[in-house]
Amino acid sequence: MGGRRPKVFCSRNMPNIAFDMIKDLVDLELWEGEDAPPRDVLLEKLKSCDGFISLLTDKIDAELMDACPRLKIITQLAVGYNNIDLAAASARGIYVTNTPDVLTDTVVETTFALLFGVSRRIVEADSYVRDGKWKVAWHPLMMLGTDLCGGTLGIVGMGRIGKKVALVAQAFGARVIYNDAFRSKDFETEHDVEHVTLEELYRRSDFISLHVNLTPETHHMIDAKSIAMMKPNCIIVNTARGPVVNQKDLAEALKTKRIAGAGLDVFEKEPIEMSDELLGLDNCVLLPHLGSASLGTRSNMAKLVGTNMSAFWQGKHSLPQLVNKDVLQVNPLCDGPNCCC
Repeated sequence: MGGRRPKVFCSRNMPNIAFDMIKDLVDLELWEGEDAPPRDVLLEKLKSCDGFISLLTDKIDAELMDACPRLKIITQLAVGYNNIDLAAASARGIYVTNTPDVLTDTVVETTFALLFGVSRRIVEADSYVRDGKWKVAWHPLMMLGTDLCGGTLGIVGMGRIGKKVALVAQAFGARVIYNDAFRSKDFETEHDVEHVTLEELYRRSDFISLHVNLTPETHHMIDAKSIAMMKPNCIIVNTARGPVVNQKDLAEALKTKRIAGAGLDVFEKEPIEMSDELLGLDNCVLLPHLGSASLGTRSNMAKLVGTNMSAFWQGKHSLPQLVNKDVLQVNPLCDGPNCCC
């Protein structure tokens, strides 16, 4: 690079630890807006950049990569990377990293916050008190909810998060069944968890928790057809990806009491449109994509961003969280600072 320091663009502010780790290695430009940079701004900024710190809301496709020929590494502040065309990145020798593992516990906590928020009617009860509707000190039939203890939790997707959800649910006294394309037989045996078909999971579960990646197969997997198989008392929780759930079908099922409730942290379109029917339903708890939103977890995610970015520009032999390992066949890492330039 002829002595020039690499230039890196970051599309959103985050805990400073990421920036502190790379400040002596790169020239950093930070987008100060609360929302994602518009597409034309992103293209313009990245034209002169060697690195990009991205979020899920940034669409990184072949068109963008071709318009930004200097781009060599994308470090994403997220576990998922559906927004990145990995094949296009590998073909162009662009490294892509993510931030796995460190947010598992926090997302599990959010999952149960939603589950109990719906099943024990927490948000509804809070409004009941604040709106002055609480007129009787105590009544045996007041605001009755549903117990997780003794119920059956169906987990769709038994990865790191799904497994932790299973263990916590069992600690509360729930039975756990699950579906995943890849069975975890050792986990089943050790923790008395049962693998079932999706159809059986829908039929048997009192609670369903979604922990799958967004793929063509999982897109709208929760729709009118799957909901029709569920128990009337079933509660659905989604902390995975918004488009896994068909929101129109879910809203109709909640309105007609076809199922009992839902807790959503993610949506098909974010922010959710104010005209969405879900907003008017008491049996649905909605969060603004807060799954990993704790100070400790976001700091650890930012640290992984800094670790991956600094490892690349220091010419390390490997990147800790490399997603597209096939890029090594196109652009192998080597020794020396900025060796991949």
